Amino acid sequence: MQRRILHDMIGQDAKKGMRLGPLWCFMRDDLLGLVLSLGFIGLVLFASGQIASRLGLSGEALRKMVHIGVSNWWLIAGQFFHSPWLAAAVPALFIVVNAIPERLPPLKTLQNITDKTRKGTVYYPISLAILALLCFGPLKSPALGAFGVLCMGYGDGLAAVIGQRLGKRRFRVFGAEKSVAGCAAMLLVSLLACYFTAFFYGLAVPPYIPAILAVFALILELFTPFGLDNLTVPLGVTALAFALVH
Repeated sequence: MQRRILHDMIGQDAKKGMRLGPLWCFMRDDLLGLVLSLGFIGLVLFASGQIASRLGLSGEALRKMVHIGVSNWWLIAGQFFHSPWLAAAVPALFIVVNAIPERLPPLKTLQNITDKTRKGTVYYPISLAILALLCFGPLKSPALGAFGVLCMGYGDGLAAVIGQRLGKRRFRVFGAEKSVAGCAAMLLVSLLACYFTAFFYGLAVPPYIPAILAVFALILELFTPFGLDNLTVPLGVTALAFALVH
């Protein structure tokens, strides 16, 4: 009788373990993703600050380094997170961090960024948080968000750097100064980012889809006023990718 009771108890525990197995795997992946995400972004911020300090780079150059580096976080997040809330918690944390950089030693060099520029550093994690809630939530496709995030990170980031160094022919759109070289860089780098995204996630998309997304990213970057392109480019490109790819 005792042996039967013990057998039944073991059987119930085994069944409970089987039920909790997938849930534990999800929780484990999410927690690991959270640790890796914070470590990676912290490393990007620290390394960017050190490089900027040693080379005497401007606050704008530092922001673009962070801009480009942080966009790679999305590729890490897509491999680990199942919960949209935990995925969104990472950029949500940096919304606060970006608002008070002078209080955090790893971010001291961000004090060199002007108030106008610092708005972009807040808009960027806001867009990442929104995309995390959508792409890890109802859309269930981090690949869609990657189109927008990498266009913003690499496309806009490198466009600003190239535009400042090589942009001799300049023009203004809604009061913001643009350059032909910067626009060309935005288009080309966004195109490469979209092709890379399709390859990385194994998406069988027609070759013209990345071209459409890259052109749309350029249009959004050109015609978005008040420095809101850190919101419109990632969100807009992701929305178009959903319409074309999903």
